[in-house]
Amino acid sequence: MKTKMDKRIKPLFDKYIRSKFLYEGYVRLDKSLYKTIDEWNSENELKLINEIYRYIASLYSSNQECLCGIEDHFRKFFLKYVAENNTKNLEIKKIGESDYIFDHTRVKVYVVKSVSKYIKLLSKYKAEENLFFRGQSNSNFLLQPSIIREDIWRKNEKRMFDELERLCPKEFQGMNSILDKLVEMQHYNLPTRLLDVSSNALVALLFACQDFESDGEVIIFKEKRNKNPLAKMEETNIRYGHSDSVSLLTGISQMNYEDQLLLYYIAEFFRKLVKSDRPLESWFNKKDGTDKWDSEINLILEKVYKNKYTISNILCGNKIDARVDSSILQLNELKKEYESNAKKNSWALKNQIKNFNSIDVVKRLYRQVQREKPYFECRIVPQDVCNILFVKPSMLNQRIVKQSGAFIIVGAMEADKSDIVCRLNNYRYRKEDIAPIFIIPSIYKKRILNELKLCDLHTASIYPEIEKVAEYIKKTIE
Repeated sequence: MKTKMDKRIKPLFDKYIRSKFLYEGYVRLDKSLYKTIDEWNSENELKLINEIYRYIASLYSSNQECLCGIEDHFRKFFLKYVAENNTKNLEIKKIGESDYIFDHTRVKVYVVKSVSKYIKLLSKYKAEENLFFRGQSNSNFLLQPSIIREDIWRKNEKRMFDELERLCPKEFQGMNSILDKLVEMQHYNLPTRLLDVSSNALVALLFACQDFESDGEVIIFKEKRNKNPLAKMEETNIRYGHSDSVSLLTGISQMNYEDQLLLYYIAEFFRKLVKSDRPLESWFNKKDGTDKWDSEINLILEKVYKNKYTISNILCGNKIDARVDSSILQLNELKKEYESNAKKNSWALKNQIKNFNSIDVVKRLYRQVQREKPYFECRIVPQDVCNILFVKPSMLNQRIVKQSGAFIIVGAMEADKSDIVCRLNNYRYRKEDIAPIFIIPSIYKKRILNELKLCDLHTASIYPEIEKVAEYIKKTIE
């Protein structure tokens, strides 16, 4: 019989296994996953491992019958399954004291045992320009900004920002940009939409070697160049702290959660309108009494208001439900204008910015950015609010200087946080579609930290605050 997953195991499975392997192509199996479960025992461990192998194997085959009845021979079963079903891209590998499952058509795993080996492995990539590095002390951590790690944090992003600024005003004196404040808040571990990276590969290695209980990893990112259909030119996704594009994304952090969702889905609405693979007139062909225009508005209502409304029942009897944002009604009012120009293929693209900026939720974002930059014009491009950017901040913060620090900042996000995890993974460096992954087994972390000290890299050198330096000095004499 198929083993039923214990209700205490499922959250761990979903958080650390399903997402990690699905979006990143590899996952580590060891007992660090089980520490949060009370009264853990070998039977529960077996259940979790059975489900891990069952799930990963099922991604590569629709044949579910052979997945039943996995018991204590799960490893032999999985290897046999891989061989019999020609899933040659899946491998199990022992790294340090842990088993790893990885898809070698998506990732190339390197094992780092020393600084010299790390530098040698990196030499084939470092020649590339505009690389960024991120060290994670646990190789099973998902690639995501801290603000989305807990739903309650994401729904209260603005409140947390305002409260910290209110309670600690001296810490933010002289800071004129939201980015500078977010950087300071990140420094004090408040959840933000920033993700720390560094232009120094050794700094990333130092971060990856913290926490001796788990394997660490170093991730490489590379800038992306995207073609802007409006500007008709390539644009890099690297910006400096004073950039208007950065102010646009940081401004989103000052909106309430409902507005953030509205902004994302309405931007997607306008982006879909100008997609070349779907003629504009197809948006008005009715199917089962509803055309695509109304269906897309209903989708926004479903995502933001959780199935409470449809555009037809909102407008029923000419009564407007006050609980629904005016932005939805404005989309509905634009329908006639778009329908009358449906045969003009370029019309939607030419009018995209004007119509998008006429929507109330976009105006609220514009006013937020204008508080920081009074000259900012209401000409926001829909695609820009959903951007992911690398930001090179000013070097006024000594911690940033010491860490050769930079940030990834994410813009508007959809309700399902897996979307941003997936999008962030698309920014990993890839060579011929293979992402290099540098795994630092826990058993080698102390050795590597001692080698990094020879390069004057240690916690006191990257954290200039006196309490961090004092803590480092205390550890050196213990």
